[in-house]
Amino acid sequence: MPNVVYISEILSVICQYADNPTLAIMARSSRVLHEPAIEVLWTILTELTPLMTLFPGDAWNLVDVGVEMLLFCFTRPLVPNDWTRFLKYSALVRVLDRHSPEHHALRYRRSIALPVDVWDVIYKHRPTGFLFPNLRVLNWCSLKLPTKSLSSFILSAGTRIEEINIEELSLTNDARSEGPLEAIARVIIEQLPHLRVLALPRRSHNRTMRVPISHAIASLARALDSIVSFDCSTTPLLESALIALAQSKTLRKLALWLSDDADWPHLATLSASNRLFPCLQSLTLTATGGACIALSEAAQFPAVRDIRIEHIGDLNPTFSMLPTSIRRQFCPSTLTTVCVTFSGRIAYTNTTEVGAASLRPLLDFKRMENLTLYCPCRLTLNDVFLTDMAAAWPELRMLRLACASSLIPLHSSLPSLRVLSTLAARCPRLRTLALCFDATQWTTQEDFTKDDELGDIYGELKDRRSASRLRTLCTGCSPITSPDSVAPFLSRIFPGLSKVRPSGGNVNGERHDHWRRVDSLLPVLQAAHTTHVDGTEYQM
Repeated sequence: MPNVVYISEILSVICQYADNPTLAIMARSSRVLHEPAIEVLWTILTELTPLMTLFPGDAWNLVDVGVEMLLFCFTRPLVPNDWTRFLKYSALVRVLDRHSPEHHALRYRRSIALPVDVWDVIYKHRPTGFLFPNLRVLNWCSLKLPTKSLSSFILSAGTRIEEINIEELSLTNDARSEGPLEAIARVIIEQLPHLRVLALPRRSHNRTMRVPISHAIASLARALDSIVSFDCSTTPLLESALIALAQSKTLRKLALWLSDDADWPHLATLSASNRLFPCLQSLTLTATGGACIALSEAAQFPAVRDIRIEHIGDLNPTFSMLPTSIRRQFCPSTLTTVCVTFSGRIAYTNTTEVGAASLRPLLDFKRMENLTLYCPCRLTLNDVFLTDMAAAWPELRMLRLACASSLIPLHSSLPSLRVLSTLAARCPRLRTLALCFDATQWTTQEDFTKDDELGDIYGELKDRRSASRLRTLCTGCSPITSPDSVAPFLSRIFPGLSKVRPSGGNVNGERHDHWRRVDSLLPVLQAAHTTHVDGTEYQM
């Protein structure tokens, strides 16, 4: 073996690109390869099982309790010498996360459950203060332990943890003296003051927990002086918690749940004399349209580039005012992404209408790259608005307007098929387009042939080849009469188009078949646009 391969830095790089079976072979084949292979092999764990099996064989047992489930049990008390191998390899663990990619994550062959008393034994009899002194990332759901064990795990894990995800944590009252999240917050503040990423449990509808959880979030926001990403959409926040978050000098990514009955008077006063959320770049709101509008009147987010709103509750006429509130709240020279989705029951009879006039304030955001509006509302769009949109957003990469669900009612007016050529010409970087439009311009192939020969239907692309990068087109409930005419038109303005996706469900059967026909014709038409001369490919 050449001496250069013995250089530890080179061996470490090689191991980073090896999969687990290869690393295991390397660790067993050579003393030189053993240490670097073992270090990478144990860097990421998806569960505690591999570590638990390092205790002496006579100290534990696996009880078969199901088809693919084993139960881990200790068979005798642990003594100091039993911990040698456990501590050696636990010191190598950097990540505990079940969502880690297969390439680097170490898994056990069968699913093994850890009873509550197993962790209690480990915690009480550990021979050293920290069991995972080099742990950086913790995803609590990977450990399959009860809520009450989280505080003790953090206390015994070490002080180097930079990221904690407890989104799937159950907030039942396991502790009697204080709520579980309050206890966890106190431990995090004491043990991990330099934590950078924290994701708290997902939405809890227990209204009695709103006040203590908000107080816990406020305490965390004030104490964690290095926090960069904070997901605290557990419960609707009180104003005190939001003010604490607003004053963070390091926060770059924030997710929160807004109360529908809050008016934020103190936040508005503070905003008038201070620059709130100075470094925040990504904001996710779980709220009704009214709550978002109320927040926009109290606080601005000057540095935010990405705003995502999950609309909860029923839609009402105030929803059409949401674009105006977004314009008021964010900086036109900074914002690049607006994503509004809907979470709740979709009413077939919903008559909430959002017209082009309501969306026009968004055109002030000149750096827009992604606009998504996935809500069951009636969009009233036209060619004039979409033409102005294409001119305002030359950097647009994704445009999705109310085409996500087959339950969305048919829009009262639709833009024409011809406006797609304007989008292709003025937004060449657009890769995903979801839009309902009227594709009934041609009823026969002869009608299309006449327009194709004149070339006016291609607008700015009449005399030049399209540079559009569009790959996916979602047509929603767009009406269509002649798929054999629409397909060559789309192929001409979107030369890289690979997929046309109509909505399912209540889409008219014939209409659905027509769009499937368009999708099947695209590869043939794209091949027809290419010719080969002397082995060289030319685009026609």
